[in-house]
Amino acid sequence: MRHVTLKQLRCLSAVIATGSVTRAAAVMNVTPPAITAQIKSLEDQVGMALVERVAERFEATPAGAEIAGTLTKIETLLSECGDALAELRDAGAGKVSFGVISTARYFAPYAIAAFQKERPRVASASRSATANTPSVRSGPTRWTLP
Repeated sequence: MRHVTLKQLRCLSAVIATGSVTRAAAVMNVTPPAITAQIKSLEDQVGMALVERVAERFEATPAGAEIAGTLTKIETLLSECGDALAELRDAGAGKVSFGVISTARYFAPYAIAAFQKERPRVASASRSATANTPSVRSGPTRWTLP
């Protein structure tokens, strides 16, 4: 199943869910022949029939049901990944490092605690130094707090 596409999996799932190639095509916003081609290609790749006609509708074979169940897991993972990426984009998750000089040691803990409360999924680390600390003078850390 190395070259299987999400489009193929979604077409299969739509046929199983609707029981019809025509209704699946409407759901997927493609033509019925496109659905048929995607399922045929998927069946060729896995070497098994994935749907069968039962009375007036299509139903999943055991192999088709297995693939449809796997698609459900894939869709869940993709959704979770999208949520995680949105949080990273919006700074809701990730890592941050605070550098605090000694004169800020009185208010910095409150500012960092407020930040952590607002963004609990952001891992944070902090370190303090004096203005004479070599890393402060050489500049590898940004030593500013807004």
